Amino acid sequence: MKTLHLLGCVAALAGFAFAAAPVPAGADAMATPAAMMAKPIDCGSASMMMSKMTPAPVMMKPDASLDRQFVDMMMAHDKMALEMAKTEAKCGKNPKARAMAEKVVEQLNVDISQLLLMTFP
Repeated sequence: MKTLHLLGCVAALAGFAFAAAPVPAGADAMATPAAMMAKPIDCGSASMMMSKMTPAPVMMKPDASLDRQFVDMMMAHDKMALEMAKTEAKCGKNPKARAMAEKVVEQLNVDISQLLLMTFP
């Protein structure tokens, strides 16, 4: 099941889509790059959406789960950055800023896919 989910993410990044790639039990279906890209952006509510992006400060604990903490925090960080870049790419007025946002969206999709592929013992 996990393999199909990851293949769905990779296929979606390549421009393909699986009709119903199963999501592993307990996984967040919205964590996939395909799901995040499919989420519509409403330019009228963009400022309200941006205000939701300020997370509470989080501290990493230097213990055996440090790697997992890093991946989890980076995933949350990249999700927020992806939403911000998607909003700029769709709603921004400055062509240079919009072009940069489009590049950021592409790179974040790669980064998110790499985070999803990480496994821990």
